[in-house]
Amino acid sequence: MKPHHKTAGLKCTSCHTTTPFDYVEMDKCLTCHQLPEKKTDYHGAPDNHDSPHYGPQLECENCHHEHEQSENYCNNCHEFDFNVP
Repeated sequence: MKPHHKTAGLKCTSCHTTTPFDYVEMDKCLTCHQLPEKKTDYHGAPDNHDSPHYGPQLECENCHHEHEQSENYCNNCHEFDFNVP
């Protein structure tokens, strides 16, 4: 679990609501997090939260991983230099 979620007092069952634990849908993320405002600081990349390929529907988990290091999903096809928290 990411440190900021642990510090907030979250437990596995805060997000995983099934037994055995199943994938957490983006709607669950959005109960605590808001989609960010349009950003322009992606070092030449388009706004990743409003993808030219997927619109705003790209799942948070594609980039923001809870149980492993996050990744720049766009770099599967492109080469953009920015970090994903």
